[in-house]
Amino acid sequence: MSSNRPVVSVCVPVYEGERFLGACLDSVLAQTVDDIEVLVLDDDSHDGSVALAERYAAADPRVQVLRNPRRLGLAGNWNRCVELAAGEWVKFVFQDDAIAPICLERMLEGGSAEWPIVACGRRYRFEDVDEAARDEYRQFEAELAPDRLFGGRSLVPAAEFRRVALDHFGFNVVGEPTAVLLHRSVFDRHGRFDEQLVEICDLEFWLRVGSVHGVRFVDEELAEFRVHGAGTTARNRRDHSFRTEMDQLVLLHQLAFAPAFAALRADARRHQGGTAGARFGELAVDSWVLARQLDAAGDPTAMATWRDIVRRYPRVSQWPRVRMRRARRHVGWWRTRARA
Repeated sequence: MSSNRPVVSVCVPVYEGERFLGACLDSVLAQTVDDIEVLVLDDDSHDGSVALAERYAAADPRVQVLRNPRRLGLAGNWNRCVELAAGEWVKFVFQDDAIAPICLERMLEGGSAEWPIVACGRRYRFEDVDEAARDEYRQFEAELAPDRLFGGRSLVPAAEFRRVALDHFGFNVVGEPTAVLLHRSVFDRHGRFDEQLVEICDLEFWLRVGSVHGVRFVDEELAEFRVHGAGTTARNRRDHSFRTEMDQLVLLHQLAFAPAFAALRADARRHQGGTAGARFGELAVDSWVLARQLDAAGDPTAMATWRDIVRRYPRVSQWPRVRMRRARRHVGWWRTRARA
């Protein structure tokens, strides 16, 4: 390396996925930017991922393989990567994904702490995914790809970013972490990824940072996001569907009340979609109703999950606007039963 501090720390969080890890590391080590460190951080995987990564480390001194002392989960492992990264910039590349050889070079061009979040175009590669799921991603890409949302602009100021984010709230308007480069200063200014979120911890962080700094966008497909049945997103939707839906509730809670979202919250008051508080109140009650319905249908985990969310975020149950809406629902149920 040219200095004690590399230009980029490329972080490869590992869970399970030996099948694609080799291609991922090959793409990282083929970068035209050589001044990098590659941190492969294993979160208690039980396949051959670590052994494979260690073979790469033996052949290339830029690669380090580390293991968490205990399972940290999705965002927890990302935060551990950030903690260990020494580079001026941090680049995540998930073990299922890959980046073009010129990815870092293009994303670093003109980079500075003034524009600390850089996104690029990405393409999807499908493996063992049914046609319905493919169509969902294709529709998302056609309507919500960053190049379309940002109008081809390379510099998207914070105010414009907030407008786009509110127009399409709940959708990842920046892209997956493999398509994003972050200046180290963002973690000092804005903290780490929210470990209370199961699936959309990247979206929450992009909103937190982009609402203040805007986004620099490189309109080239420099990242490849692999969609397959064993991926984290697919597993969450299959095994933890109610909890992943609650991510939206947690996100709205933060938008409505957290100081970090003050600018986005102020814009939301003037947005046609309604205030963050109103959206939060509606979803809080809807989640309670859904938990009750699933519980009555024989799924006790939904209500347990909802109670856990309430414990962490008491406003989900106790905020006056939520209590009023729940009372109205109770009255509606009582009237329906009385008529019956």
